[in-house]
Amino acid sequence: MHLTRAILVSFLTVLAGCSARDWPAFTEMRDPLHITDTEVLRMESDGSVRWRIGVPWAKGARIAPSRDFILGASELIAVDDVTGAVVWRVPSDGWVLEADGDGIVTSRGKFFDTPGELVGHAFADGAVLFRAPLTTLDHGELLLSRHLVLAGSLFGQTQLFDRNGRGIRTEPDPISTQYPIGDDLLVLSGESVALLGPTGEARWRSPWRGGWAVHVVELGDELIIGRYGPISDSGVNLRRIRTSDGLTRWSHYACALGVSHSEYSHHTQLVPRADALYVLSRGSYGDFDEALDPATGELLERRQSR
Repeated sequence: MHLTRAILVSFLTVLAGCSARDWPAFTEMRDPLHITDTEVLRMESDGSVRWRIGVPWAKGARIAPSRDFILGASELIAVDDVTGAVVWRVPSDGWVLEADGDGIVTSRGKFFDTPGELVGHAFADGAVLFRAPLTTLDHGELLLSRHLVLAGSLFGQTQLFDRNGRGIRTEPDPISTQYPIGDDLLVLSGESVALLGPTGEARWRSPWRGGWAVHVVELGDELIIGRYGPISDSGVNLRRIRTSDGLTRWSHYACALGVSHSEYSHHTQLVPRADALYVLSRGSYGDFDEALDPATGELLERRQSR
């Protein structure tokens, strides 16, 4: 950290103790689907259980409109979102599951020594709609958008398919995060940020290294993106980007706390208000908040605790 930056952060941290700023509260985000070794539970916001179903060693679960989907040891299961009653179940050796309400459920095959396959299932009854070969040997990220299926690899590439399983092309980097913008898709890898059109073409691409967890705020035709590492003391890298062409309006780094990486969990939220853009960071070894001018990215105030 530059000396002037360190002095500024320390100064603002001291001032935060007597600040009259109305800081927003951090909102805890919990996955309503909870997986144990023997069952999957659908939780309510108050902590009560809506339903539970016995599925030993479930590999994943996803929520979609009116239904929830569970990937078991050897089957894919659709259950009613309200009652938990099984709607259908079909055989599956998949390892990664994604689902949405557009009539398709997609999983990846379990292969480690030979390339696997992408499998599309009908929303209504689980019937197989397509099988598409994968060129990778692992089972990394699987992402769905309105028009695309993205199959990421831990070894450094992402295959793009349309929603019928037809291969489009291969991205050189593993895409780990997506954010829909109308018919387009904002995607981030460890090396870049890009906007993909409905057929997978890159409308623009910009180099940007950072963590794979992302929080996005839309401000008209621009985005403020904060990316960070959820299992590291990464701080938060922020950019304000023009959606049409990827032009960076400003960039800002919300400094890490400087604590040990070991056993560190980290969650970040961006909260836009009339007076400032608030960057809220909560971690197992400490917290920090920053208030930024959303027009310029200038740091207005910072507070932290360790």
